[in-house]
Amino acid sequence: MPNPVTIERLEAALDLVSEVMVLHDRSQFEPYVERLEREIAALRSKDDVMARARRRLQERDQKAIACR
Repeated sequence: MPNPVTIERLEAALDLVSEVMVLHDRSQFEPYVERLEREIAALRSKDDVMARARRRLQERDQKAIACR
């Protein structure tokens, strides 16, 4: 089974690509850096939405308990 894509794995890949790009002056790696940055942002955005949804349900449940 393949390893899941996580923010941590994407950041490790971004570190590696950035290092190779800078150490070897390889500007052609820019699209890889940009893609990894977009993927990281997308995963963080999903996490933010999930966190907001959980918080909303928690607040709703707390209000319901307080009204009883």
